[in-house]
Amino acid sequence: RPARGVEGTIPGPPIKRPTHKACIPPTANNTLKYKHMATHARLGAGDPPNARFVCAWQGAEDNEGSLTQRIYHAFSKSSTGEKWGPEFKIPAIENGNAQWSPVLHVDEDNNEIFLFYSESRECIRIAHQEGDFNPSGVQNDRQLPGGDIMMTSLKVQTFENYEWLRSVRWAPPRKIFRQGEDGKGGGAVPTDMGKPM
Repeated sequence: RPARGVEGTIPGPPIKRPTHKACIPPTANNTLKYKHMATHARLGAGDPPNARFVCAWQGAEDNEGSLTQRIYHAFSKSSTGEKWGPEFKIPAIENGNAQWSPVLHVDEDNNEIFLFYSESRECIRIAHQEGDFNPSGVQNDRQLPGGDIMMTSLKVQTFENYEWLRSVRWAPPRKIFRQGEDGKGGGAVPTDMGKPM
């Protein structure tokens, strides 16, 4: 069904659950021109006020597939998901090529948040040349979705309180599946993901 609020689309019913008001939360420092592929996960198995949410998405300062495209994240400030803290790049994975399709998984038993994503490695869409048909208006080379599958994690002390949000430290990323790895996948075809575990 077409999205609500877009000109020419069918209006949908009011959304009753506050955690579903937007796919990407309105963060305190919303400076990116491109945001897409949001993933949410609930932190803490308890009822409010102990529950919180984490959201991750791919974002760029200019356009999809640019070399500035990284995985960003934010944590909710409330158990309802209506108020959010600022957005940040995941510091452990700031360097590299365009990053795509974050997927969050929370291990409640071990107090750990896992983030899986793909990172472009080889596929480049060359910029349009002067005089080319260019409906998107993008003028720079872009990396295409997918690549190597990567993982980082955030180990916390507890989901009973959120004092640890003052010093979030994601682990260095690990490559768990290399694009074109022998015996897996389709050769040089980029690998991508997009569903929670």
